[in-house]
Amino acid sequence: MATSLARPLASLPADRQRAILGVSGGRDSTLAALVAARALDLLGLPRRNLIGATLPGFGTTEPTRKAARRMIDALGATVREVSITEIASAVFAGIGHDARLEDLTFENVQAWAHKMKLFAIASQEGGIDLGTGDLRDRALGWSTYGGDWRMPPDASPRVWLDEAESIPLTSP
Repeated sequence: MATSLARPLASLPADRQRAILGVSGGRDSTLAALVAARALDLLGLPRRNLIGATLPGFGTTEPTRKAARRMIDALGATVREVSITEIASAVFAGIGHDARLEDLTFENVQAWAHKMKLFAIASQEGGIDLGTGDLRDRALGWSTYGGDWRMPPDASPRVWLDEAESIPLTSP
């Protein structure tokens, strides 16, 4: 997986060889971060070129935020924390949706806000955004529009790995 990610990173101009990843503290983003760190190692690039973005929203808890930051720090990656609540709130207001109603719209708006912020960070930092969706996520419709499902398999390290396969890699 790391060599599959290293290829597109190596093809970028030297000043843009960065990977941007939304990090939640969960298994998917942890596995993707491990793969990205290894890809940077293979290319002889500093791990600070992995930018782990925490994107707190309405349901983010302090323990998950801390877990994400600890993992990013442990890898020697760069931490960015960018809230999505302001942009999600603006969308809710714009479409007349009550943000207290935790329905499909509530979840999708936050997912879109995550991906939009990650694309913006990738543009700002000069790198590529990594997705963490898998095939089951695609089948169930959980992948974010314009995000994970549009990433080619060699640029999304999680896309071909079943969650059951990732558990031994990310469990203590």
